[in-house]
Amino acid sequence: MARPAILDPELFAESPMVAILVTSNGNVNADNSLRRTFYVHKCLIENESRCIAKKLDKAAEHSDRILIKVDVAPVYFKCFVVWAYSGEVEDGPITYGIEHLWGLASHLDAPSFKNYLIDKCKLLSPSVQLSVLDGLTARGTDDDPKLWDYILETLAFTIAKDGWVNFIKEAHDEWEDFMRSPDSLQILKAVTLSELMAKLQIAREFPRDDLVDQVKTFAIGTTIVSTMKNGCVSKTCHTTESNASCDLV
Repeated sequence: MARPAILDPELFAESPMVAILVTSNGNVNADNSLRRTFYVHKCLIENESRCIAKKLDKAAEHSDRILIKVDVAPVYFKCFVVWAYSGEVEDGPITYGIEHLWGLASHLDAPSFKNYLIDKCKLLSPSVQLSVLDGLTARGTDDDPKLWDYILETLAFTIAKDGWVNFIKEAHDEWEDFMRSPDSLQILKAVTLSELMAKLQIAREFPRDDLVDQVKTFAIGTTIVSTMKNGCVSKTCHTTESNASCDLV
């Protein structure tokens, strides 16, 4: 689903191009798989990323080059640029890397891109959503938890409707992958399962279609998720605003 045009085409004729050096490990001298330069219209990238817009505003006059340090491969930033111009991302990165795209959207403080990714997630099967949930859990809680929470809500209502047996039968491989947790992720996986069971209880007690939207609205507005600090689990309230940051070259 392509988003409606939000920029006057005439702006592109007058907008300068900016060079964005994307590196996934903070090393500007890294090999090409971890470092890549993208050339994008300034008016477009400022409109879609609050992080980049703020850094360009703070840059010296006539600066046309910035460095962005992210924890995803540059190929995912390419997906963001393609979406910014066309309103779409190919199905492959959505199916097999949406958690990385979500992490990038959180880092860039790109709310429209986040909304697009949630819309695309709605089209994924429960088994793929479970795989995405696994990836989001592995990434930790630095990203905006909205997608994590949305998938938990969706899976809870799916399980309430179809039952555990049918759900595990459909998502057998993904469920086994999710349950096979390395020691470093056991606490976060336990927190995720606890949240899923809590949402499942709500879904079973109030199995009405209209409640789905009510619960999603609450989840998006005032999500409370668990975080792990120094090996201990604590509850932290997250807002939907991102504390994203970019660096200037």
